[in-house]
Amino acid sequence: METSTLLSSHLKQYLNGANLTGVYLKELLDDITHKEATYQIEHLNTIALLTFHINYYIEALIKVLQGGPLEAKDSLSFTMKPLKDEEEWVTLRQNIYENIILFSDLVKTLSQENLKQVFVKDMYGTYERNIQGLLEHSHYHMGQIAILKKLIHSKV
Repeated sequence: METSTLLSSHLKQYLNGANLTGVYLKELLDDITHKEATYQIEHLNTIALLTFHINYYIEALIKVLQGGPLEAKDSLSFTMKPLKDEEEWVTLRQNIYENIILFSDLVKTLSQENLKQVFVKDMYGTYERNIQGLLEHSHYHMGQIAILKKLIHSKV
C-alpha cells in the first residue's frame, strides 16, 4: 500500500473508526451538546476549543495541499469565538468532519515523491512528516476530548 493511501486511510479512521485506539472523533463529538462542549473544567480547554484547534491545523494543511500558502500560527490556534448556541456547535462539528474527509482525499492524491518533498520550508520537514504529525497531534487532542467528556458527564 502506498504511503499516501495509508495516511488517507488513517485520517478517515480517525474520524469514523476502525483505528487502533478504538476511539474516533465522530463518535466522541456527535452526542455532546453545546452546553457540554463549552463547559469549562478549571483551567482546562473546552471540548469546543479543542475541536476548533484540531480543525485549525487541518484547514491550514488543506490550503497548502490546494496550492495556497501556509498561514497558520500557533498563537492563533486557540483563538475561537465563543459558541453562542447549539447551532454553532453543530456547524463546528460538521466543519471538522468535512475537512477531515477533504484532507484525506487530498492526501491520497500525493505521490511518494510529493510526500518526500519539503513542506513549505526546510524547517518543517517533509509533507509526510507534517501529515503524520497532524494525525498524532489530532489523536492527542482526541484523548483529551474523551477524558473531558467523561468528566463532564459525571458533573452535568
